[in-house]
Amino acid sequence: MKRFILALTASIATFSMSAQSQDADYQFLEVVYGADEYGQIASNATKLDWYVFLDKQGYFIQDVAPKDISDLPDALLVTPVNQDIPALTEEMLQSEGFHSMYYRFSRKNDENVYYRIGNTSKMMIIYSSNSLKTKYSESH
Repeated sequence: MKRFILALTASIATFSMSAQSQDADYQFLEVVYGADEYGQIASNATKLDWYVFLDKQGYFIQDVAPKDISDLPDALLVTPVNQDIPALTEEMLQSEGFHSMYYRFSRKNDENVYYRIGNTSKMMIIYSSNSLKTKYSESH
């Protein structure tokens, strides 16, 4: 009986931590959209998955040295979606907690958009909407 209770307690704890982790995966959307709109998004699991996919898979950063990318717009100058989000820094782009949806990056339907990252040789590629939809449907 003690084993059963221990197993049940462990299962509940694991489920609880998994649910909290999943909530944390989506919590950035409340910052981006506000509580009301987030509540509407949260009621649709497919929509939630799409936004998380878009946030994490919607861009790529690469070092393109020695290519000259000085004519590209600077990613560090892209404005946040609201006043609660700090200005973008190179360190933020490199952190695991970075959310691309916190910033007003341009996205086109049929072609990628390119940004340089400050005065570095790094470039940020914002994938097109169409390529992301294809990539999403292939992964789900």
